Amino acid sequence: MVEIKPLANPFRELKPIVPARKLLEQAKLRAIRSSPVGISDRVHPLVRVKRVEEHRLLKFETYLEDKLDEIVRSFPQLDDEGLHPFYLEMLQIIVPLDEMKKILGSILGTLRVIRQIRREYVRKIRYANRRSEAKHYRFQAVGRISSLIRQLSTRLEMLESIRRQLKRLPNIDPNLPTLCLAGYPNTGKSSFVRNVTRARVKIGEYPFTTEEVHIGHCEIDIGQLYGYPISFELPWQIVDTPGILDRPLEARKAIELRALAAIESLASVILYLFDGALIEIKSVREEQINLFKHIKKILPDIPIMWAISKEDLVKERGNLAELQNILENELSSSGLTIQTNNPISCETALKKIVKHSKVRRLVENRFLKIAESSSSM
Repeated sequence: MVEIKPLANPFRELKPIVPARKLLEQAKLRAIRSSPVGISDRVHPLVRVKRVEEHRLLKFETYLEDKLDEIVRSFPQLDDEGLHPFYLEMLQIIVPLDEMKKILGSILGTLRVIRQIRREYVRKIRYANRRSEAKHYRFQAVGRISSLIRQLSTRLEMLESIRRQLKRLPNIDPNLPTLCLAGYPNTGKSSFVRNVTRARVKIGEYPFTTEEVHIGHCEIDIGQLYGYPISFELPWQIVDTPGILDRPLEARKAIELRALAAIESLASVILYLFDGALIEIKSVREEQINLFKHIKKILPDIPIMWAISKEDLVKERGNLAELQNILENELSSSGLTIQTNNPISCETALKKIVKHSKVRRLVENRFLKIAESSSSM
């Protein structure tokens, strides 16, 4: 069996962003508790005070500098070619890259000003003529730096919100064959993923219960399926996307854009589900047909298949064959029927998809690469 090693979410290890108020509290506490070492008792009192004030200012400033620098460095380089398109697309849906660059850039700009203030006031403290003057310079520097940190408050809160969303993105393996599910909300996509993979996907009765893109994994014995003389289980990714609606791109919600990003960057093959509960309603059927054609148009290089979900409901009404004929005439292709709440029906449908000629070529390509890498070891 081939071990599944998903590509780690590059944002998974992002540490929580500390709010500006708490950053300042921690920096001030560290400065107050810190004292310089190695000052001789014979040192002049004024020199001693100046060294203490300088030390406390440096501790205060260094702590903030390190924390801000850590925040900037923790986010992956946005122009890094190693960032997979899936994650880059997801990042841009959560926050435009230009806005993200501005936020990180403003933190870097603040860092530069803080360093200038530190250098300026360290010099002033060293040349102070009185103890009160040295303390005054330290208070003045702390006040100016604190003001700059407070100005970052909103940006730090935005980064924390972005971090929480990025951390929830799933792990992916761009090298695995991937089936992406598409279609209107509440057509049975989540049920399909749950029944053929190890993913635990929330199922609900209302549209848009799929709040994030979910990825499950399963193994398909393509040796048995393709009639090979050996058994060979090939891992597959099954991607559950939020329902995407039939409307212009600029009118789509972020959740729908995530679905398109997932499909475009990951899909080896797309399975489009028509809602078996509502497909006999002409207006609903036409909307879903339009969406199918739209996806096929914007993603011309990805094989797209279709199926009528909730097969049991359609069979009860006795018009399954009629609806299949209508769709086959409209879409110029034959489709499947799936009882999406039935694991056996879902697994049977998945095997039929994998046996499709276009998908088989893709899978055999993948099979040969794995076989070659195994033989060279």
